[in-house]
Amino acid sequence: LLREGLDLPEVALVIICDADKEGFLRSDTSLIQTIGRAARHVEGRVIMYADAVTGSMRRAIDETKRRREIQILHNTKHNITPKPISLNRKRNALLDVIRSNNQRNPDRSNSRNPKLASGRKKSSSRNPSADKPKLGFRDRSAAMGTIAILEETRPLNRRAATVALLMGRAKRHPHQTQGMRDAVAVFEEWMTLHKKKVAEMKAAEKERKRKEKVESKKKKTNTSRSSSSTRSRAKRRPARKGATSSTRSSSGPTENLDSNGGSPTDTSNGDVHR
Repeated sequence: LLREGLDLPEVALVIICDADKEGFLRSDTSLIQTIGRAARHVEGRVIMYADAVTGSMRRAIDETKRRREIQILHNTKHNITPKPISLNRKRNALLDVIRSNNQRNPDRSNSRNPKLASGRKKSSSRNPSADKPKLGFRDRSAAMGTIAILEETRPLNRRAATVALLMGRAKRHPHQTQGMRDAVAVFEEWMTLHKKKVAEMKAAEKERKRKEKVESKKKKTNTSRSSSSTRSRAKRRPARKGATSSTRSSSGPTENLDSNGGSPTDTSNGDVHR
């Protein structure tokens, strides 16, 4: 959809089909935005196909005419003659910008030319790349430098994968040299030590989990013991004083005759039973 944001000066003709279909894409705002795609060309034209002129079409055409009149008055007032943008002018302007940047930074002007870049490196008094360690599987020193960098930059679980990849490439190389064989030996030795280290770490982790499990079991056992001892103490706790005296008095009730010579009474708890 040719709407806002697509500013191409080469667009000279825009055709809108079914312009009378009222809706979101055929409202006056959408039509104005679509018409504006041809506004950057001197001979820009817009053709709208419709069975009838709708209100949205009429408003879009009126707004386009109003803006065109304002632009013509501005050009007449300031003696401006609209001219198309030439592609050659655009290329020349881009080349001018590139040349100006190259003049400011002569060291970067030929960075894309490998011959000039290599010549500039040779002519320099000190080459920074000479201080960098050799990497890869070219020889023993390159393999050791690669392993050192991996140990500094890669996590433990990804070092072995990278070393195994390099070792496989060195073994499958069509033009193997003695240096490559030495590099493979270095990689294999490192892989053996790495596997041993990983096994030790796994064993230590397993031992740590086992100790944690034992400690948790001990804590649970101590907790259950303390709760059971608390319950046993509660069971062995003596009864209250009032309850004890009542029990003792009720164990041996005494019978007394009523003062009037009536039925006997139980004086153990103060209640009279007739």
